[in-house]
Amino acid sequence: MRIKDKIYCAYSILKSRILNVRIPLAVRWQLTNKCTLRCKYCNIYDKGGSELGLSQVKDVLCQLKGLGTKRISFSGGDVLLRDDFSEILDCCIDYGIYPELNCNGVLFYDKAHKLKKLDFVKFSLDGPKQVHDSLRGDGSFDKVMKSVEACLKNKIKFGFAMTLTKFNINDLDFLLQTAKKYETIVAFQPVKSMHKGIEGIDEFLGSEEVFRKALKKLILEKGRGCENIRNSMRELKYIYDWPNLKEMKCYAGQIFCIIGPDGDVYPCDRVDGFMNNTILPNCQKLGIEEAIRQLPEFYCKGCGFCGALELNHLMNFKFGVLKSIKRIIS
Repeated sequence: MRIKDKIYCAYSILKSRILNVRIPLAVRWQLTNKCTLRCKYCNIYDKGGSELGLSQVKDVLCQLKGLGTKRISFSGGDVLLRDDFSEILDCCIDYGIYPELNCNGVLFYDKAHKLKKLDFVKFSLDGPKQVHDSLRGDGSFDKVMKSVEACLKNKIKFGFAMTLTKFNINDLDFLLQTAKKYETIVAFQPVKSMHKGIEGIDEFLGSEEVFRKALKKLILEKGRGCENIRNSMRELKYIYDWPNLKEMKCYAGQIFCIIGPDGDVYPCDRVDGFMNNTILPNCQKLGIEEAIRQLPEFYCKGCGFCGALELNHLMNFKFGVLKSIKRIIS
């Protein structure tokens, strides 16, 4: 990220906090619910529904530019099922928006040459081959590794994200070693039922004792100066109390938000009791500025999502988290 954009982001955070205005500095955009995998702890592929076309996406991007958005993390489903994604990237670059991609790796390696404008790619990696494939499907691990090699070949920055479940909680060393091998970072996040999550998510949670033992390990490694852990020390200590997370001042919907495939706007997709019978504002119908203004109030018991925690800490002037994300914003 260029110096002037970093300065703008800092100014926007101060302005949003002091004047209590909504500035969608960071956006996560779920472009599609369609997916190439059937991960055991997710059923997003069952949701279907409509999605905005290319011209509609470009129109919203233009509006986001005017509102000061500097970073968009594209997600799904599998975004790369959209044949127009490279054109969406071009539009982001034209508008001075830094595009990221959350990716399962299935389609990436064949399309990497068209994705060089990505600012960062985050590959889901849930453990060594046997563990990863058991959660995400046979052959999915090898596809992630092929996509990593494609990133190296095309000089695209990348990192990993591990969803912590009882099935991989003992595989932290593998993720740390893999991140070290490729000189990158890995974000650790506890599994959580989202508005698109499956019922019976409890079967993936495991015991609090085992989880906290794993977090102690990460906290120790972070304290020793491990640069491969994306989570800040503050974040690790916060999610240590999972699933009984402490309530915190959340700025979802104020400094960041989420756009769904059909244009519905969410403050966050990880809040409890928020999505049931709630009519959400739609940016295609209202425009993104008005949709953000109409975002409803919500309640959250606490957050384990790395990206949201980073932004909330920054809004609370806890700038130490910047050290942990320097490879993304540099």
